[in-house]
Amino acid sequence: MANRKRAAISPVLAVVILIAITMVGGVATASFTFGLFNSLSGTANVSLARLTCFHGTAAASRCTAYLRNEGDVPTTEVSCSLSGGASTVQYGPQVLPPGTSTYTGCRNAPAATFTGEPVQGTFTLENGITIEFQGIYT
Repeated sequence: MANRKRAAISPVLAVVILIAITMVGGVATASFTFGLFNSLSGTANVSLARLTCFHGTAAASRCTAYLRNEGDVPTTEVSCSLSGGASTVQYGPQVLPPGTSTYTGCRNAPAATFTGEPVQGTFTLENGITIEFQGIYT
């Protein structure tokens, strides 16, 4: 059998190539992973779009509002409060989809309020954000 010489790359060059391949794979994996997690961990950016408050005598006073979610994930309104008594979310917990305005309301326990009387309140979202508002009963 003839003694053949095989041409090969040096061990140092082989290590450099393997390190380069590993780094490229790591960068590709990291960019995919962090890009994916950024899209899954968006935020809800909710603001008050419009508010109307109605006075009540024997009936409950209430404020109705449009809450606008300008974020990229949905959130839910879970509670509300109005000055002057115990309050409840008028239409149940409201889901606020991203990019939309959602109609909701806050109702006070029966209390005598008057036209022109100021009112203050808050809407609280499931993520702990509170949206404070103030208005005048009509």
